[in-house]
Amino acid sequence: MSEETGLPVLDGERFSTITPDDHGGIIYITVFLALTYSILTLGARVGIKWNMLGDDDWAMGAAQVVALGQYISVLVALSHGLGKSTSIVSSEEYAVVSKATYTSQILIIAALALAKCSVILLIRRVFTRDMKHFWMICTILLGLIGVWALASIITVSAGCSLTNLVPLTDDSQCPGYAARWKAVVALDVATELLFVILPVYLVWGLQMSRNLKLRVVLAFAFRIPVAAFALAFLNAVNTYRNHENTGVAYSAVIIWHQVELGYSLIAATIPCLKSFIKSFDTGFGLEVGYNTHPYGSANSRGYGNGTKGGQSFQMSSLKGSESTKDSSPQTLGQLRPEQIKNTTNIYHENDPPREDASITSGNSQEMIIRRDVQWDVRHDYVPHAK
Repeated sequence: MSEETGLPVLDGERFSTITPDDHGGIIYITVFLALTYSILTLGARVGIKWNMLGDDDWAMGAAQVVALGQYISVLVALSHGLGKSTSIVSSEEYAVVSKATYTSQILIIAALALAKCSVILLIRRVFTRDMKHFWMICTILLGLIGVWALASIITVSAGCSLTNLVPLTDDSQCPGYAARWKAVVALDVATELLFVILPVYLVWGLQMSRNLKLRVVLAFAFRIPVAAFALAFLNAVNTYRNHENTGVAYSAVIIWHQVELGYSLIAATIPCLKSFIKSFDTGFGLEVGYNTHPYGSANSRGYGNGTKGGQSFQMSSLKGSESTKDSSPQTLGQLRPEQIKNTTNIYHENDPPREDASITSGNSQEMIIRRDVQWDVRHDYVPHAK
């Protein structure tokens, strides 16, 4: 027992220690937590959507694979002295640390980009192909994310010394290192905020209750902390060189980047959880993943009002009575006292149930938020009507 502190003194080898000259233990904890929770979350995603796997899920799987490579790179760097004071690590070991960290930076950008693509693909999948304008917006965003990833990888690596990148003690080793990351993080944060704004724009004009709209938006609003963690990482990049012990101070850079990546992978799956998936059912189609009622209704008649220009419209309650009588125009009445040349008749036909409306071209049940607008306008020319 220590006489000064009253705490037990632990002897023997430790997997990792946390001391003023070694913060590697904190990095180990962060990496293992991020790895564990991201894998568990991906497993939950696959379990929930087992019969509805799509491009967004494959992108998420690819992001997890790339992230796994990134975690391995960090673990290699840790085994050679990452997070330790430069005074207790040999130059040969720090060369390995630098190379592994360099690899980690490349992979983490790729993993973040794939996680972003997964979110966009999910949005594009939920807001169906019927909404061609929304579909095109998401497709353009996918291209922009790809450009961001490639440009970011080039930006943070071009002209930098591979063996002396960590810790950076001389600007000649990587000119404008902090400025490079400012540009990368700025676009990173902008895209994350866009993921919150885009669903708001997409559901704004749909015929959904405010509660359902809020839940859909909230599902993607969980991306906001990703932007906060990216800013925390950038702050660490800007300040670690102000410390006397840069080797230890650089731990904050690694930690915040691992936190950002881990949470980004988790947040990309949150909209797939059951409580949020249920919000994607707007009453137009299948209640996603949990019911198997066919789309539409048969032998019911109803009338409603609508507006043009893609705006939402409120329908009146449908009549529940069944009828086998064919829809046919009734006797046309005179709409104005003077003679008229045109008569407009709008009526509803009794179409059979659309059994396949909730099944996509791939014969799989999809999560959809869809907007159906159907108009049947017919006119007859009545000469000299009285």
